Amino acid sequence: MEIIVRRLTGEDAVLEVTRDTTISEIKLTIRNNRGIPCHQQRLLFKGKVLSDSSTLADSSIYHQANLYLTLKISRKSIGDVSNTRKIFIQAEDGEVLTLDVQPHDMVDRVKNLVQEDIGVPYWRQVLRFNGKVLRDEGRSLFSYDVYNGAILGLMINRQDEREPEFSEEDSE
Repeated sequence: MEIIVRRLTGEDAVLEVTRDTTISEIKLTIRNNRGIPCHQQRLLFKGKVLSDSSTLADSSIYHQANLYLTLKISRKSIGDVSNTRKIFIQAEDGEVLTLDVQPHDMVDRVKNLVQEDIGVPYWRQVLRFNGKVLRDEGRSLFSYDVYNGAILGLMINRQDEREPEFSEEDSE
C-alpha cells in the first residue's frame, strides 16, 4: 500500500509500505531519502503524534493516508531552562512545526528557526497569534503574551520573492 508524507514546505513523498511497517521504519526511510535525523522527526496522523514502535495497522493508517511530518528543533538556550516553552507553528495547509523557545526570544529569532527548518525565508513569513501579526522589529514573544503550548499561524507571502534591500536612506 502507499502512504503520503507531507511537509510544511509543500513537499510530498509517496512511500510504498505494508500494514506491518513501523513508524520507526518510515522515519529511517525519510532519513535515508531526505537526510532528516530520525530524532528530529515527528509524524502525525489525524492530529496525533505516532509512536515509533507502532505499526501502520496499530495506528489505523490506510492506503493513501496522509501523514504529516513536523520537525523537532532543539537548541541550547542560555538562561533558565524552566522558562523554556514549546510553541507550535501551524501553516495554512495544517502542517505543524514544534519549537522550543524562551519568552525573551525575539520574533525574528522564531522566523529564523522556521527558515532553518523548512527553508521559507524569514521575510516571506507572516506569523499570527491571537488575531495579531507578530512584528519582528525587536519584539519578544513575551510582548505578545505567547504562552507554553501556544499555536502561531504561519502564512507565506508568495509575492516577496527576493530578500528586502536596505539603503542608507532607510536607516535614517
